[in-house]
Amino acid sequence: ARRPQVVERTLNPDELDALRDALRHFKMASDNLRLYPPGHALVEEGLRETVRSLTELAGRLKVISLAFSAEGLLVNGHPTDPRTIGDAGVHLSAQLDKRELKSLTLYEGLRPDEIQVLVSIFAIPAEDPGWRDVFKIIVSGNEIHSFEFGGLLYTQLASASGGVVPTSVVAKDAAIVAGKGTTRTG
Repeated sequence: ARRPQVVERTLNPDELDALRDALRHFKMASDNLRLYPPGHALVEEGLRETVRSLTELAGRLKVISLAFSAEGLLVNGHPTDPRTIGDAGVHLSAQLDKRELKSLTLYEGLRPDEIQVLVSIFAIPAEDPGWRDVFKIIVSGNEIHSFEFGGLLYTQLASASGGVVPTSVVAKDAAIVAGKGTTRTG
């Protein structure tokens, strides 16, 4: 299904704080699932907080694109300061790079079961050679509508208003070019 065109924009300080918290919960949930069996209280709590924070943020922003760049995590095509986005944002950027996924885009309507799929994917260490097989099984066995992985290519500086408009051109394994803000394809 083709998605309607949405405008990626720079996050304001309150939204960056909410994103930092959501990414912290996401990392905690993935780490806990790697360390404890499913159903453990720490796994359930981490997943519950991740679902709450990511669904609220995706609903508020409509689209959140998180992409790797050599300079750190790009959020909606805009570079972030590692001190602002926190260790979890730096970790996610590194994980996207190690897994050669390049980017993760979350859309409004993100469901709890989709978040559980994401947590499960990132609970498998990137260094584990079997993660790709598990990734294919997890993703193919679920109806995924509100997130996607892909190689995004940032090709133009953002407009003066700060918004960037994603296009439908696919740029597989594209290099991410950091700048003050960019237009992506992918």
